[in-house]
Amino acid sequence: MTSCPPKPTQLPHRLPEVEEVSAGGVIVDVHDGVARVPVIARRNRAGRVEWCLPKGHLESNETLEQTAVREVAEETGITGRILAPLGTIDYWFSASGTRVHKIVHHYLLEATGGELSIEGDPDAEAI
Repeated sequence: MTSCPPKPTQLPHRLPEVEEVSAGGVIVDVHDGVARVPVIARRNRAGRVEWCLPKGHLESNETLEQTAVREVAEETGITGRILAPLGTIDYWFSASGTRVHKIVHHYLLEATGGELSIEGDPDAEAI
């Protein structure tokens, strides 16, 4: 009895990978000794509601800090200033035939003005 040579195994097709960088954070508004922190409700790709911190992509020549301040204001209506970096998270997901490595830089911000609103969100993601 002769043995057949093993068949070459085919490697699974790998999606192309891209890296995305975002910034955002926690903005604290203190009134009468009570701290308030807005969070964003959005629908994820599966259609389920998820709660998250305001964040978004860098635009042209923005720094991470400038992006965090802009994104928090756009998504919450509250303007602020950065007090400290909080940390960075990263995760992977697939979208439109691409594997995305997302890196998000979070900052602690102090509210300096504005009113809570989702009307300024250019992506209209907040619900």
